[in-house]
Amino acid sequence: PASLPAAAGLLWAAPAAGLAVDAVARGSRAAAAGIRPGDRLLRIDGAEVGAADEVRKLLAPERGAPAFVELERAGRRLGILLP
Repeated sequence: PASLPAAAGLLWAAPAAGLAVDAVARGSRAAAAGIRPGDRLLRIDGAEVGAADEVRKLLAPERGAPAFVELERAGRRLGILLP
């Protein structure tokens, strides 16, 4: 964490990138691909993820194509192909 001068007594961390996965629906594409609660979605098909609406749009079923999802799990980056 970065800090201000000692007299201020403040510490902070940079905001985390991406979106945290809270739950994965049983039988979903995400579950089949191995995405787990606690993972952090970073990119979908190379596009950075910053809002849930972006994820819905990028993973919409009507796209009809697989999606390459980059995520972070326990401090490691992973790439997963969503069918």
